[in-house]
Amino acid sequence: MSDSGQSRFVDLVSVKSRSAGAAIARGVLGGCATLYTGLMHARNAAYDRSVVTVRSLPFETISIGNITTGGTGKTPVVALLAERYRQAGRRPAILTRGYKGEGGQSDEVMMLNAMLNRPGEPNVPIGINSDRHAAGLAVQKMNPDTDVAILDDGFQHRRLRRDCDVVLIDATQPFGYGHVLPRGLLREPVTALNRADIILITRCNLVSPEETRRLRAALSQISNTAPIYSSSHQLAEMRSPNGDAEGLAKLAGQRILAVSGIGNPNAFEQELNTHASVSSMRFPDHHAYTDNDFRDIQTRVRTLGVSTVVTTAKDWTKLSTLRGVESLPIYVVEMRLSIDDEQGFIDQVMSIATGRFNKRRA
Repeated sequence: MSDSGQSRFVDLVSVKSRSAGAAIARGVLGGCATLYTGLMHARNAAYDRSVVTVRSLPFETISIGNITTGGTGKTPVVALLAERYRQAGRRPAILTRGYKGEGGQSDEVMMLNAMLNRPGEPNVPIGINSDRHAAGLAVQKMNPDTDVAILDDGFQHRRLRRDCDVVLIDATQPFGYGHVLPRGLLREPVTALNRADIILITRCNLVSPEETRRLRAALSQISNTAPIYSSSHQLAEMRSPNGDAEGLAKLAGQRILAVSGIGNPNAFEQELNTHASVSSMRFPDHHAYTDNDFRDIQTRVRTLGVSTVVTTAKDWTKLSTLRGVESLPIYVVEMRLSIDDEQGFIDQVMSIATGRFNKRRA
């Protein structure tokens, strides 16, 4: 779906579009959503009643996932957990489907490699396969000392047993406009949160403290056993194409062009707006940039007369392959994940995962 198509869809399901035609379309999508909800309930019931075979990996397995489409900030959480396990002397691996990547090298895979696999540190292998069980076994074959797997976007991948389910909820768009696909953005009904062992609210810095409190209360009503943590994804610094760091103060008073192809561009642009005047150029999530896109960006820079182009680390993994991109006044912003009571969050994940693993191994 193109970015304009995505925008029209969001306007439709969020009821921003109020025409008669939009109302009819929402009615049709609502009927489809009812069918989809029924299918999801049947699917989950089959897993709950062990009608469907669930396979296990021979080491602790942790899932980082969500219940909505679009970005909730999973990749930084996956990287944080892998890093903390490595610091604890463990041998973590990451399992991902490698969504929309060439040869499995998706933007998330390239980001995780850049964040974790630096010279002089133990490697964190990344298994890429839509079948996470197969990915885990392949990783173990190449890395026999692997003792914990972290599933990137694994909450709905129920055919693989996990020892801890961490579910991320984006504070800026927590419940997908209140409806499942295709009427809203929920992958499954919110009652699925009853499967969560831990809930992590992300991007709390982009909403008011009162909104965060209301969201925590709502989540506690849905899942009254899962501990709830809060976090923020904040801009940390910028880097030029040659790797030189720049402080965010460089943006002060400037008019900039934000270029992104991510699941939640609003959050990215909202962060930038606290530093500069932002114009945006959005592409679909996981977009593979082309030379035509580069020329379109150049044209927009000239038309708007902006002094700086800013993009995300995820987008830069693909933009950086385009010839001549370094001629743009472009910077890559890096995000810093900050979790309230981070140590408590890490300890809880590790405790639940180890306890469940030991129980199923006994």
